[in-house]
Amino acid sequence: MVIKYQNLGLIILAGGKSSRMGKDKAFLELGEGTLIEMLVEKGRDFGFDEIIIVSNEIEKYLFLKVKVVKDFYPGMGPLAGIHAGLTHSRYWNNFVIPCDMPFISLELIKQLLAVQNDCKVVVPKIGDKFQPLAALYTKDCVSHIAYLLENKISKVIELYDLVKTCYLEIEENNCFFNINTPDDFLKAKKYVKEDVGYGKSEG
Repeated sequence: MVIKYQNLGLIILAGGKSSRMGKDKAFLELGEGTLIEMLVEKGRDFGFDEIIIVSNEIEKYLFLKVKVVKDFYPGMGPLAGIHAGLTHSRYWNNFVIPCDMPFISLELIKQLLAVQNDCKVVVPKIGDKFQPLAALYTKDCVSHIAYLLENKISKVIELYDLVKTCYLEIEENNCFFNINTPDDFLKAKKYVKEDVGYGKSEG
């Protein structure tokens, strides 16, 4: 069932160098398509009205028929990608995810929204480990992120001291599995084959 979210966009970060993988992770074939196709399809299935891909190679993603934007601060990592996505988003609330995290769940997004209240950022937390690249960010963060980037600060968690941030305590699960190496990719293929954490109908 498609659930329409009001005033909520999806930002997919696809600007990594994929150095440990040795090839562009966004276009690794997994299941019935590539990682980037899988996430765009999930975004549509989940009911987001707007999907934004952040990449400095815009032409590679035009076939997906979604908005593709470049960093304003090239070379500054995921924080710069979040900044670009939020700047271009038509929505106040945005869920951010990297292109190498294919098993993200609708249930997680629902849980983040449920605890948001007036927080500008909502971040999943497993024990003492944050998941800053599978989190909710509002457009109120744009100026604060720009301040960090202008001062050559690129760690995403540095933002959390500048804006009101909420944390969602959850247990370890495949939702946050990301593909960085060839071994990770083999594990992901196994998860898909076994249908572990990969149902599009969840939530």
